[in-house]
Amino acid sequence: MFLILCSSNAPIRERWEKILSQKYTVYEATNIEALRQLSAEYKKEGTIILADSNFSPLKNLLEAWAVDTQPKLFFLSLKPQEEEGISLLQGGAVGYANSYIAEPLLLKAVDTIEKGKVWVGQSLMLSLIQHTSQTKKKGKRLGGLPLEGISAREQEIIELIAQGMSNKAIASQLFISERTVKSHLTSIFKKTGTSSRLQVAILCEK
Repeated sequence: MFLILCSSNAPIRERWEKILSQKYTVYEATNIEALRQLSAEYKKEGTIILADSNFSPLKNLLEAWAVDTQPKLFFLSLKPQEEEGISLLQGGAVGYANSYIAEPLLLKAVDTIEKGKVWVGQSLMLSLIQHTSQTKKKGKRLGGLPLEGISAREQEIIELIAQGMSNKAIASQLFISERTVKSHLTSIFKKTGTSSRLQVAILCEK
């Protein structure tokens, strides 16, 4: 895996490097041009970019990484805000956290993202899911989720997930077992290309 730290804030960048170099080979970019040079030089797949939320807009980061395979973007902020987190995750980021996230949690976050999942703090996750309570159906899509191949029951579950309901609450609402809810969730993740309830909830809002 290719891990790049993008921040012009030296103390923060050095802290990330000290923590993550214990387990990963780490590269640093202090500006967007440095990131573009790393892209041209290494052209690695499976890249994770940890970026200070003030470093550069998400779109610019993706444009700078001139490799066919899109990198996984993990944004960190000195003052995490719900609106910023939602915007970044909707734009394609797979992680959002405090710049000074505790050492064991930073390592766990990168490991989680490497495995193809999304990482946000518990409090922000709750806020994000609650924020997606208003869903809209548009043609063959539910927000940003394609509905082709999705059963009517799965659509119901997707809408309930977007309202922040737990598996137990969904089971009660639909008069089915929690085991059945979990089975539907597995199917939903596979059909929509998502890997978590949070991703489903966020995409519903798009």
